[in-house]
Amino acid sequence: MWRQSRWVARRGMGVPIPWVVGVPLGEGPRRRLATAHCLMDQGKFEGAAKIFEDLAQGALQAGLPRAPQLFLQAARARVLAFEVP
Repeated sequence: MWRQSRWVARRGMGVPIPWVVGVPLGEGPRRRLATAHCLMDQGKFEGAAKIFEDLAQGALQAGLPRAPQLFLQAARARVLAFEVP
């Protein structure tokens, strides 16, 4: 019979994460982040930049460690918005 390796069982791999599997994102920050990434893929950089900035401000006010990453993504979207004709 096949068994999982000890490393997998010890690390908890293969266990569904509640917020990833089977749970809708709703209208919260994760949904807005997914929307911003879709806008980036479609080339709509100005809309994505606005969403990234809003998320970054909210993360900064909440004291979350991902705020600088979101500010960098917003800046990247702003730069791309001005470079694309």
